[in-house]
Amino acid sequence: MEQTKALEYLNHGYSLSPPKNQEVRLELEEKLAEYKRRLEQWDHVNPHQAYGIPEFRRAYYKALVADIMLNTRGSISLKLLAESQSRTYGKDFDAAALLVACGVV
Repeated sequence: MEQTKALEYLNHGYSLSPPKNQEVRLELEEKLAEYKRRLEQWDHVNPHQAYGIPEFRRAYYKALVADIMLNTRGSISLKLLAESQSRTYGKDFDAAALLVACGVV
């Protein structure tokens, strides 16, 4: 997905909310553990350098989204999440990877 279209979607007013169903919550906890295991292979690499690796970026965003959904009491705006990641990674921010992670998780 192209960055511009991904940003348009992220800025559309959608949000992430914690799961209310306990089974879904348990599945999400398992997925978060899986994403964290995937990220471990880059523990020896500087995080900003690792961010340049597409596989790292995909796992990072999935872990981020799962963590937010499990540890946030209310909903979080995708727009605010995208803005936060954009501030952190600047021109390297991958809106498409974040949007895909939101859809997958």
